[in-house]
Amino acid sequence: MALTKVNSAGVKDNEIVNADLHSAANIAGTKLADDTIAEVKLDVSNTPTAGHFLQYKDNSDQLTWAQASSPEVYGFNTDANGNLIVTTTNGGADNISGTAYAAFEDVIYAATGFTFSVNTDGKLIATI
Repeated sequence: MALTKVNSAGVKDNEIVNADLHSAANIAGTKLADDTIAEVKLDVSNTPTAGHFLQYKDNSDQLTWAQASSPEVYGFNTDANGNLIVTTTNGGADNISGTAYAAFEDVIYAATGFTFSVNTDGKLIATI
């Protein structure tokens, strides 16, 4: 009797090589051996750089190697005129003394790249 369907009982190990999969086929993660997906198989838009991570680029359906932000300390004070004063660690390049830290009215720990302002309602606005 001829086989009309292929299943694990009807195919010997290592008998199928380079089989095409239907475009909607899914492969369970348990079926992937460690270290089997190479970067060349991912749709990456730029060359890898040490210390970077793969980031999804909006609307392009591609990944890109991107630099991670450094941790940052943002210390906030207001002067006598009510102006906002923001002190940062400059991406880790600068230090904030214990005395300066204790004098902050508020502190936020976040990634580098934020800018802060106060709107007309007196609310703190963070912009990335």
